[in-house]
Amino acid sequence: MQIKPDGDHVLLIPDTTDEGVNPLRLCPKCGQCKPLAMFKERLTKLQARKQGYAGTHAVEIERSMCAPCQPNRKPFNYMREKDIANALYYGVISQYEADELRAKRAAARSRNGTDNIRIHHHAKRKALWQPFRDVLNKDYMWASGLMGLLKRTGRQDTELHAFVERYRNVLLKHVSYKAWAVMRTGPNVDMPAPPNKLSDLLADLPEPVGDLKKEWFAIPYQQTERIKAPALVREALGGTVVSPEE
Repeated sequence: MQIKPDGDHVLLIPDTTDEGVNPLRLCPKCGQCKPLAMFKERLTKLQARKQGYAGTHAVEIERSMCAPCQPNRKPFNYMREKDIANALYYGVISQYEADELRAKRAAARSRNGTDNIRIHHHAKRKALWQPFRDVLNKDYMWASGLMGLLKRTGRQDTELHAFVERYRNVLLKHVSYKAWAVMRTGPNVDMPAPPNKLSDLLADLPEPVGDLKKEWFAIPYQQTERIKAPALVREALGGTVVSPEE
C-alpha cells in the first residue's frame, strides 16, 4: 500500500498492477478508505456553466467527502427563498423551476388568506346569530320534554299537546333552519344583520304561523297553569327573550 498526498487529502494506492483496481481515498468525515469513484460527482451542464466551465458537456468533479457523507440537499418543495436563490446561483435548479415554485407558493398564500377570511366571517356571523339559535334550541327541548310528559300522563289528546306539537314540528323546525342557513353563507355574500326580535324570523315561512298568542290563551287555563309559555309567546306579550350582540 502506497500513501500519496493529494492536496489536503490522502490517496492510498494498493500494491498491485491488476487492471480494474482503483486508488482509495480517506474520507475525513467517516474515516473510511473508499474508492475514488465514491468521491466523484457529475455536474449538469447548467451547474458546470455556473462553476465556470464551458458547459458544452457534463463535467465530473471530486468532492472532499464520499457520497454517503455528502449533506443531503433540501427537498425542492421545502426550499425557503434563500435556498431557492442559492440553488439558482449554483445551478442546482433552473430559472423556470424557481419561477414555478414561487408561483405555486404565491397561490398557496392566496388560498390560505381566503380560508382565514372565511373562518373569520363565519365566527362573526355565529356571534351575531347564535343567541337566536340558542333560544330556538332551548324551546325545542322544552316542547319535546313537554310532549313526552303529556304522553306519559295520558294527556296527548289535549289542546296543549296539539299546540306544543305544532310549535315544535312546524314552527321551530322552519325558523331554526332559517336562522342556521344564514350562518352558512359564503364569505363573498354580505352578512345580513340579525333581526331585532325572534318573531322577525316568522316571515316567509312555507306554512302560515297564525296568532301564537291567541292560540296559547285559547288553551284551557287548567292545562297551562304551571307551564311556562314558549319564547315566541312571551315575546308577543312584550317580553325580551333574545338580546342580540352588538
